[in-house]
Amino acid sequence: MILAHNFIKMNVVLCLIALNVSFSVADEALEEIIVTASADKYRALQTSTDLDSTTINSRAASNFTGIIRIVSGVGIRTNSRGEAVLRLRGSEERQSQVFLDGAPMSVAWDGRADLNLIPSVIISHVSILKSAAPIEFGAGAVFGVVDISTFSRADNFTAKMRGEFGSLGHQFFEALVRIPSENSNFTFAASYRSRSGEVVASSKPIPFDILLEKGRTNTALTNKTIFASFHHQEEWGSLKGFILHVKGVKEIAAAAHIDPAKGKVRFWRYPKQALTQVAVNADIDVSDISDLKLTSWLQYYNQQIDAYKDITYQDIKKTQNDQDKTFGMRLTLNNHFDDFTLRFVNSYQGSEHRQVFDHSGGKEVFNQQVFSLGMEIDIQVNEDVNLSISSAYDHSSMPLTGGRKAQNALSNWAASLTLNWQVNDEFLAQISAGKRTRFPTMRETYGTALGQFLLNPDLKAETVFSLDLSLIWSLEELPIKVIITPWFSSLKGTLSRRRVKQNGQRFRQRYNLKGSEGYGIETSLEWKASDSFKASVQLAWQNLSAFKDERGFRPSLLQRPSLQWLIDADINIVSQLNVKIELSHISGAKDENEQEKTIDLGSSLELNLMTYYSLSKDFEIYLRADNISNSIILPQLGLPQEGRRFRAGVRVNF
Repeated sequence: MILAHNFIKMNVVLCLIALNVSFSVADEALEEIIVTASADKYRALQTSTDLDSTTINSRAASNFTGIIRIVSGVGIRTNSRGEAVLRLRGSEERQSQVFLDGAPMSVAWDGRADLNLIPSVIISHVSILKSAAPIEFGAGAVFGVVDISTFSRADNFTAKMRGEFGSLGHQFFEALVRIPSENSNFTFAASYRSRSGEVVASSKPIPFDILLEKGRTNTALTNKTIFASFHHQEEWGSLKGFILHVKGVKEIAAAAHIDPAKGKVRFWRYPKQALTQVAVNADIDVSDISDLKLTSWLQYYNQQIDAYKDITYQDIKKTQNDQDKTFGMRLTLNNHFDDFTLRFVNSYQGSEHRQVFDHSGGKEVFNQQVFSLGMEIDIQVNEDVNLSISSAYDHSSMPLTGGRKAQNALSNWAASLTLNWQVNDEFLAQISAGKRTRFPTMRETYGTALGQFLLNPDLKAETVFSLDLSLIWSLEELPIKVIITPWFSSLKGTLSRRRVKQNGQRFRQRYNLKGSEGYGIETSLEWKASDSFKASVQLAWQNLSAFKDERGFRPSLLQRPSLQWLIDADINIVSQLNVKIELSHISGAKDENEQEKTIDLGSSLELNLMTYYSLSKDFEIYLRADNISNSIILPQLGLPQEGRRFRAGVRVNF
């Protein structure tokens, strides 16, 4: 509470600083509100991968997972809780963050965002940053961020609908309406998705599954979403806000590579799952030289976990009800001077987690507060070179710990430097170096996962130093765009997992490794040969290793493939018929089995094909085949991703 009080006082001070500069109306109203890291006049920002609305539509995805899967350096892993989680450059899923209109989508208890819960229909643009993120993103985003933008402005009334059917009872429907007025825009959207199960490529990775001919056991799903947003423009600036509600029932595939008679296997279902997220953004022109950006968010997340005795899913052994509430706010004050820009960023997030066990009637309450205060200066060295330097202080505390031993508050400094050099009209060089901190989440510190984890309240924060160099050629006469990015990262206090024996039982326990480091290179080539053909090739190679411990032993870093390449082509066969081809390869990695032995995971080669035929500019039918090669995609032992599957759909615009 003291930290929250100090945060409010700091915000008041910054607002007074801004308002003391004489208030005036800008000559032109801002066309769009930028909710997270704004690209100001002198600011140097790291290279990002951007997906526009055309690219997003071409993937015909039902949720965000399908949009972002085919991107170099991006890994999507469906974990043992049924969540599709983000892994940038081989990082752990909590080491990178996902933002929707400036609001973090991670459930604070767990520190992870389930990409399946973000509907595709509301997304207008995606920016992927794979390095130390700008200071606006706060603590936690140590290996990068995915910044998602929803729709803002519309000049005319628009509406669109889509419906599709596919393998194993797949059904999907979505609708979106955008209504403009003189100074305001309103957007309303809804979607529905269901399936009777997941297709599997082979029973080899999961020999103890019992219903493969009908799809993988316990993988049915129902998901409903509603969304509403507004965008208002005035001479003083703009205001944007949204509410997203997702509700569903989820079944979780068991780790069926383990014989239930010999090892511990979780048989879980989520009969209740609901996420409600609200965010408001204000962009205010305070004076001729100052603007104030305010983002606030409120998230409610509720779920029920039923743990069953065996794979028949008949008898419930335990039930846990989780209730999460998160409030956060970010305040950014930009001051634009003749030769530089000075930026102050202040953010706070407070989260509460309650879990109730029906077998005992007990209730546990946890709380975490994370605070960040930073400053950045943007300098134009000359007309071709921009330099941005930032520093921030991050602090985390857990006042409520569910009756468990309290952890000491953690804090650390962060800093970054980014330089952009426009060598000539065709060549841009960018270099970025940064130090960022990720604090352990409440679940990592105090979660027992229905009795399967042994606690370690002495966890420390992870600290990452990263270095990137991006070389970008834009050759308009060809036209080709080439990006080459070598990178390096060093991570201290890497959070890992070990097995510990206590009172004759074996438990999992989180602990800090001494550290790890990695280096790699990412390359991409985009070629738009004509209006009828465009293609891209992406390649990412990385080498990651842990530091040796006190005994001279080097722990294995699991589930981190070293090579990924992608080929993506869009071909206009005739005026109304288009074909999209996606070919992706992921090299093998390593994982650990129940006997604590390191096992090799195989590589995969996935081929996706989509054809869409436009009967008119407002009516389109399409067919999509995913993983035609029926490749076994195995990012984790016992949890293969889906095999070959088919979808057919219709799009209608009004």
